[in-house]
Amino acid sequence: MARIGADHGAFERLSHRHMALFVQEDDPLVLTFSRADHVWDRGIDGLPLGFGLVQARAWSLLSLMSVGPTGFRDQGVSAFLAHLARERFFASFPSILILATGPDSAQAAIRMRALLPQAHLVLTRPSAATARLIARDQLEATGGTLICALDDQRESEATVPTLRVPISADALDAAIAAPRMLVPLSQAVLDGSLTDPDQRAGLIELAVAVAARQGTDRPPLR
Repeated sequence: MARIGADHGAFERLSHRHMALFVQEDDPLVLTFSRADHVWDRGIDGLPLGFGLVQARAWSLLSLMSVGPTGFRDQGVSAFLAHLARERFFASFPSILILATGPDSAQAAIRMRALLPQAHLVLTRPSAATARLIARDQLEATGGTLICALDDQRESEATVPTLRVPISADALDAAIAAPRMLVPLSQAVLDGSLTDPDQRAGLIELAVAVAARQGTDRPPLR
């Protein structure tokens, strides 16, 4: 990742357990929160969540990664994001898509969404508390915001477009990270077509197929 950052943008250690990779390409900006240790454990080519969108669509990527379940509550992370906001980094992108996998990453994404009210948001497996925040946020949202909660194990309290994928939690996160699934899902979120029942059904079927092909339907990573 350090080599990718040096060649195409930047790579920075934010703290002992957090890092950031930026790849400069075209609009939109994809802002991701994910667990670096999960990426390494699953062997997903050692690349962070969202990198498939750089390869397939030449979208810009800012990937924030944690080692362990930190919730991204870290002074180094906060200072980094505050610096980007002061420099109007986020304002330079007409469209932003926030992606997060797992409950702790979802919390960070919701906090970031409050700073970027027009950003689109995709979460996998948000906690019950996060789901309640999503529901309230959706009621207060304005102008083209779409929140998609993907949850394989329980009913979400979020009153937003939801894909319920009948696979294990670990398989769900891995399937969403795969470019074959992430590219059409992200495009559907950005163009608003996820409100179409047929589109949702097709994406659910695709997620199951991707998980089966990867052989990742196993107990969740913690």
